[in-house]
Amino acid sequence: MTDKITYAHLIAAFGDPIDTTAVADAITGGNVIRVPAEAQHKARFQWPVALTADVYEQCVEWPDENAEAGRLAALLRASYLAATRSSNGAPAAFDFTFRPVGFPVFETEEQLTVSFGHDDGRPVVVVAFSREG
Repeated sequence: MTDKITYAHLIAAFGDPIDTTAVADAITGGNVIRVPAEAQHKARFQWPVALTADVYEQCVEWPDENAEAGRLAALLRASYLAATRSSNGAPAAFDFTFRPVGFPVFETEEQLTVSFGHDDGRPVVVVAFSREG
């Protein structure tokens, strides 16, 4: 059996954090978009999922709402598969390609990451571009 690493353990080992932002604060600031609960459950996520504004704008937003729902579902499936490859909650990088019927193929030009953040101590899955840190 292993001991759980707590926030207090991390502070003791590395000192106070330089900067922290709760996901709720980022959502309020418009930097992160919360995924609807139904969509995250369909993708098999147990915890809330959030996308950065850049990921939402470039990978999900679409003039046709039906295509937008399909892109979100495809992105969440790809994110879920990447998260299952993550070891010990480390960020997992992945590429995203979407092939909608009647539209050109969409492929990201840069990698995305799925990582685990916190919202007042509760886990939150965050999907971001690798450059977003």
